[in-house]
Amino acid sequence: MTTAPRPLLQTIISLAVEATGARIGWLAAVVPTAEPGTSELAVVAAATAPAGDPALAAGLLWQRAPIGAGTASLVIQSGQPVALSQQSGSADVWATSLLGRAPGTLVCVPCLSGEHAVGALELVDRDDGVPFGFDDVELATLLGLVAGEAIAEGPLVGPA
Repeated sequence: MTTAPRPLLQTIISLAVEATGARIGWLAAVVPTAEPGTSELAVVAAATAPAGDPALAAGLLWQRAPIGAGTASLVIQSGQPVALSQQSGSADVWATSLLGRAPGTLVCVPCLSGEHAVGALELVDRDDGVPFGFDDVELATLLGLVAGEAIAEGPLVGPA
């Protein structure tokens, strides 16, 4: 088994980053832990803007966090999208840990399979420096629906 992201998941997050002007984004999926009956979040695909650092995105793959950590967990539990900025006083602990810095702005939407959240699509900091807008949330939500079905359809890794 390889740890390369599935091509469809990689395409979805790359499209989300490009279409919203985000600097970086990732798809986090709910995955089982070694302890039976428990789950955690794992980054299953990540992408940066064309001018970004692809090594940063590659380094995010398979980073894990407990359910309950960060905005992605909140979005998965609630099933509702979230848009935050540093000005709102909210900080995403997991995103800060992944990036080594606090995000200025972010948008995070659930990845749904049917009515169940199986993951989250998170986008951080637009290249133009403005906060994410309603159109960004709407686009991310649509891509999150596609990503949810893709996450649910099978193994989360693909050929190298």
